[in-house]
Amino acid sequence: MAKVDNYSRLFGVPLSVHYLGEEFSELSNQITVDSLTEFRVDPEGSPRSNFGGWHSSFGIDGKYDSFSKLKTIITEHGNLFCKNQGFLDGLECVNMWANLSGPGDMNTPHTHGTDPLTGVFYPVDSISEDGTFNTSYGDDRLPLGIQMCDRERKEPGGSLVFTDPAYGKKITLINKNDPDNVSWYHVYPKAGLLLLFPGYVTHFVTPFKENKKRLSISFSLRYGKN
Repeated sequence: MAKVDNYSRLFGVPLSVHYLGEEFSELSNQITVDSLTEFRVDPEGSPRSNFGGWHSSFGIDGKYDSFSKLKTIITEHGNLFCKNQGFLDGLECVNMWANLSGPGDMNTPHTHGTDPLTGVFYPVDSISEDGTFNTSYGDDRLPLGIQMCDRERKEPGGSLVFTDPAYGKKITLINKNDPDNVSWYHVYPKAGLLLLFPGYVTHFVTPFKENKKRLSISFSLRYGKN
């Protein structure tokens, strides 16, 4: 054995998970109502990574007070992300859009270009066929899981999947399901959940198999107005 054995990890991907919970339920419900209103007003939206489903036009935060309030919350958490992860703060949430997906709809793998930070907010768990807003505020478990999905869930599908930026370069090592060595992480929609991650991280959305809709709010954070 060597005199010193030091096992370290290099180049981790920063991520922050914030559960706003039931305290923000009124705002979350209004965001859901406003998103559905925008869908009726502009059903074509602005298709991007979505394969089926609906991607709203940009600038929705300038049309609805609920989105403007969420924008302030995101900016605050974006700069907390920087302070806690060792980055320069001064980020501003400069763009927001809503995503609405039904059974079989998905978002293909993509990044958010040169955006320093991006993320997603879930105002509800899902929307039932009859229009009911489904929530699970009583469950505070961290929803981030390893691999592409949780096979034990009774309602699979609708998860956001993160791909390891180094995938394809380190797969010759056989992983034993260690969380630090997996190639994918997944998270399922949960009312009041806010996720922040670098714009370079490739991510995609798996389709729901049930007859319900998945609503998420995505955004970009940049330094200043650039």
